[in-house]
Amino acid sequence: MIAAAILDRLLHFSHVFLIPGPSYRMRGKLAQPTSPQCETTPDTG
Repeated sequence: MIAAAILDRLLHFSHVFLIPGPSYRMRGKLAQPTSPQCETTPDTG
């Protein structure tokens, strides 16, 4: 609750800029191939 009050005070006179398009940070994540998850098998022995 205190964090909301602090942000309200700090951002009261701020301006919001909407930037259309894909996220700059996600650009590298989407280009990387995803690795398959390993399947675990029980040990028989």
